[in-house]
Amino acid sequence: MGNIYIPPLTCIRWTEVPKRILFEDIDTTGADGEAVVFKSGVFNSNSLTIGADHTAESIKDDLWIQGIEIRTNSVKGALR
Repeated sequence: MGNIYIPPLTCIRWTEVPKRILFEDIDTTGADGEAVVFKSGVFNSNSLTIGADHTAESIKDDLWIQGIEIRTNSVKGALR
């Protein structure tokens, strides 16, 4: 699996706090779009593409409440 994408705030119209992780990047500049999202799971912060309005640390607690755990793992291959 490739990188996971967390969009910048401009793509999250209903809230300023991410509640899901997109499976892949989508273009919503012209219109709303549909996407596959993760509602739960454990993710390596080094594998996430995070929008400019966020950091892994700034979203960690809010996603934890939703059932998504963000970990920073320096051991390559230990957490995918």
